[in-house]
Amino acid sequence: MLCSEMDSTCVEDPDVVSILFRKWIELAHKASDQLESLSVDEYGKMVEYLKSRVICQGSSILGRPMANSMQAGIALQLQSIGISLDQKQSTISLATELEKKQKFSSFRKRSALEQSRKLQEIKMKMAYLEWYKKDSRNKGRGYYDSYKIQSTTADIEIAKYKKFLTNYWKDLVEEAESKSQKESLFFRTMFLYGGTNYRRMVEPLDIAEFYRDGKNRDYKKQGRSPHYVLLEKWQKEDAAGKGKMKKKEKKPVDMMTEDSCFWADVEEALFAVRLLKQKGSGGGGESSEAKNRLVEFQRYVMEQIENYAVDSEIFLRESSFMVWWKEFQEIVAIVGSGSSSLVEYMKSGMYLSYGSP
Repeated sequence: MLCSEMDSTCVEDPDVVSILFRKWIELAHKASDQLESLSVDEYGKMVEYLKSRVICQGSSILGRPMANSMQAGIALQLQSIGISLDQKQSTISLATELEKKQKFSSFRKRSALEQSRKLQEIKMKMAYLEWYKKDSRNKGRGYYDSYKIQSTTADIEIAKYKKFLTNYWKDLVEEAESKSQKESLFFRTMFLYGGTNYRRMVEPLDIAEFYRDGKNRDYKKQGRSPHYVLLEKWQKEDAAGKGKMKKKEKKPVDMMTEDSCFWADVEEALFAVRLLKQKGSGGGGESSEAKNRLVEFQRYVMEQIENYAVDSEIFLRESSFMVWWKEFQEIVAIVGSGSSSLVEYMKSGMYLSYGSP
């Protein structure tokens, strides 16, 4: 609430408050060349005076017609704190700048309201996916592998929900990219949490489709949608801005895997294992590349486990990860990973208590 001897006005947008304060100080300098002309005591007296009045104003007090209600409101705001809306270039520029700020603020509020309605429908679709995830776990196979195998009606039905959610987030990411830097930043901040949850829940289903027939390779380069890339990029930028995260405490066993491309790495590691089973160490460059991939994959998985960043469903008996582990043990000597942290962790059975309270 800004007050002058004439009146008062309430301003919500922090940018507008800053602009008005700068103009106010500028006028105070011109009036007396001293900032003391608007002392705390005098400002207090203004507030006490205004408390005793009920002011009702209309655009008629402006003395001249306004192009629209927003301009009239800005003129009243300025007049209320002692800034007359004359024809001086500085005053016109000030009014124009305030009008731009308020238009953006109005757009932001309308956008938030529209998206709030859409988000209610999105939440319903996400809730169904969460039910499917829990149901798949109870059946002992896991979310990713249930959708990949498509053995029940629920596995097939889930594709409709995935399509709806994907279309929604693709459009939203495209819209954010088309806006100005400031508007785009607002969009990212507002929808970052929802977008991250969506990516972690739905992208594994896209990965399952990509590898379903066993013919496709390298999802990250050949199959990943750009909107996932951007959602992940924004999430990492936000995390970097908040500083280094503390090591995580144990989480419930039904959490979502943080890296939405985890299952793509599992599939590529499974390809590497089968290549080495077929060709051994004599496969030249292919074998060497497969070994390096498996060494890196073990390091990556152990890091995820130590940070409690993966869902415990990866350890379900029929999961693709456990299929990889079973086959990997057959060629562990070829890779030379007999004493790796992951091998020791799995062989000791420590994974059975992963995520337990």
